[in-house]
Amino acid sequence: MNEKMIQIQNWKDQIDEGELYLDTEEYEDYSSGYWEADWITEYYDNQGIGDKIMSMIRFAEDCVDDRRYQEANEIYEWLWQMSVSTDSEYEDYVDLEML
Repeated sequence: MNEKMIQIQNWKDQIDEGELYLDTEEYEDYSSGYWEADWITEYYDNQGIGDKIMSMIRFAEDCVDDRRYQEANEIYEWLWQMSVSTDSEYEDYVDLEML
C-alpha cells in the first residue's frame, strides 16, 4: 500500500517537474483551403503518462472502497489540478480534460 503511494508520488513529481511529458507534432492543415488553414497539434504519449494516470485513478478507487478517503482525495485533487507539459516550442500544457 505504502509502496503504491510512493510510486504515485514519484509519478506526480515527474509530471509536475516536466520529466514526463507529451511529444507533439504541429503543422498547418490546408484541407479547407489556403485562406482557412488551421494550426493542428497532435499529442503522443510515448512515455506512458496515460497509463500512469489510469493506474492512479484505479488506486484512488481502491482507496475509496477501502475507506482510505484521505489518500483517494489527495490523488483526485492532484489529478484535477495537474497539467502535463509537452515538447512544444510554445510551452504548451495539457490538463486532464484534454487528455
